[in-house]
Amino acid sequence: MTRATNDNQFAVLFRKDYADIIDTESNEVMLSGYARDGMKWFNFVIENQPISANAVTITENVPNKEEKINKDVMLWHQRFGHCSAKNLRLACRVTQGMPKLRVPDDIFRECRTCIESKATRESHKGEQKRPHRKFLVIHSDILDPKCEAHNGCKYIVTFTCGFSGLTKGCPIKNKSNVPAVFTKYHKWLSNRFPNHPVAILRADKAAEYVTGEMEAYCEAAGIEIDSGVLYTPEFNGLAERMNHTLLEKMRALLIDSGFELDRWPWVVKVAEYLLNRLPTKINVDNETPIEVIYGEKPSISNLRRFGCLGLVLIPKEVKAKVEMKKKKKKNYKTHRMMDVTRKLVRQNLGP
Repeated sequence: MTRATNDNQFAVLFRKDYADIIDTESNEVMLSGYARDGMKWFNFVIENQPISANAVTITENVPNKEEKINKDVMLWHQRFGHCSAKNLRLACRVTQGMPKLRVPDDIFRECRTCIESKATRESHKGEQKRPHRKFLVIHSDILDPKCEAHNGCKYIVTFTCGFSGLTKGCPIKNKSNVPAVFTKYHKWLSNRFPNHPVAILRADKAAEYVTGEMEAYCEAAGIEIDSGVLYTPEFNGLAERMNHTLLEKMRALLIDSGFELDRWPWVVKVAEYLLNRLPTKINVDNETPIEVIYGEKPSISNLRRFGCLGLVLIPKEVKAKVEMKKKKKKNYKTHRMMDVTRKLVRQNLGP
């Protein structure tokens, strides 16, 4: 005990049932011995130096003082509903009726109840590499606006180019329509960009993508369906973020224009048109998807606020001789105009 007290500035305190070795500078208990039924010699390790000391302890089949303290800590850990070590230490200070406990940070690391009740998924920190050419990878997902449209549409299926961010949004009535919509979209890409075939369709494990008509078409066209892991949306993060951005854009256009919410299929094409002409982080120097695909900056000289009033020339074939030549319609100088009196959307090329 001399070496422990003199060389290391420790003090030994003998109590009724146990003895503590205390650091005189920090007043912290470094080691403890617990007495019950007998005494024996054992070795202390202080600063990695073995020291032979005569101390009181229990026999091998009786828990020592440290084990008793850990049992007390575990008991209060259970009483507080398996709280964290930090909260348990704080509870010792701000409550009454519980002993002062020494609670190490990792003491509950192997608590079975905590492992089973507090298990969480690790955050997805990896970033998928950008494809080396356009349309090599197409990201797809189904968006549910939670509002049935006036024409019976309930969902939106989106297709996003992983290289440029070019997005295509299609309202559908049922999820079973996804294979037919993708077939039409893929044929459009094949005719427009024959030198850039689609190689991978990245989507979740929904039945619309991995079975039936979709699987047969992709196999015939040489397209690999990369469905990832079940219940892992971050695997297809590009499509998930695009759905979120598209929904926000649609919501803003509906609120600003004053249209009824069930008219959202009209807004899908407008939101798609705008997003493809806005900068995106996918591309170098925040280029727009249109510029990356076609090699030139998009022209937006015809862009008007969605929902504004405009006058459309009525063709002479459908108007009476004495009828006025122009009729008030919403939107101006666009290809899609809505008759505010009959709420019909028509194609029109004139202002």
